[in-house]
Amino acid sequence: MQKMKKPDKPRKYQIIWDKIKVNGRCTIEVVPALQARVKKAVIKEKNKDMAFKLVNDHDYFFLEVTEIVKDKKHYMTFILKQRWGLEGVKDEREFGKEVSPNTNTTK
Repeated sequence: MQKMKKPDKPRKYQIIWDKIKVNGRCTIEVVPALQARVKKAVIKEKNKDMAFKLVNDHDYFFLEVTEIVKDKKHYMTFILKQRWGLEGVKDEREFGKEVSPNTNTTK
């Protein structure tokens, strides 16, 4: 009898990266001592995301990180930005669809 494989749990910082992909930004509350670790981990999640790399040519996108202190609480805001004037972030479902140059609609 084969053991059933447990469903994969998302990695610790993958949830933050997924929200950034969907919304273009994410703000979280962070302990000041862990700000550098969180920033590095979220950037690592972006770099591990092969679907994002293939669909969006990841070199054109970067994460802008802003750290804010408000009412003795520390927040980090991650914003997905484009290096050049591209259309925007595509998701995996749009990969492979052809766009008609005259009408800007998908076929």
